[in-house]
Amino acid sequence: MSKLEIDIPGWGSVGIKNIVMDLNGTLATDGRIPREAKEKIGELSHLVKIYILTADPQGPANEEILGMKAELIKVLGEDSK
Repeated sequence: MSKLEIDIPGWGSVGIKNIVMDLNGTLATDGRIPREAKEKIGELSHLVKIYILTADPQGPANEEILGMKAELIKVLGEDSK
């Protein structure tokens, strides 16, 4: 059973185990994640597994997610299109 349950009217209860987020242009601006977003991700990470995807075009994404309970997944080369 997942720790995060969402009730969707007309559908029922949905258990969420994983959340996938895009780094550049979604979480981050110019490769930087706002402090408030990092805090919210920290709160969510107690309930679900967080994955952050990036092609890392702005620079070292590893440094930007330091201290966050999230797994960084780099999509490289042809897979990043």
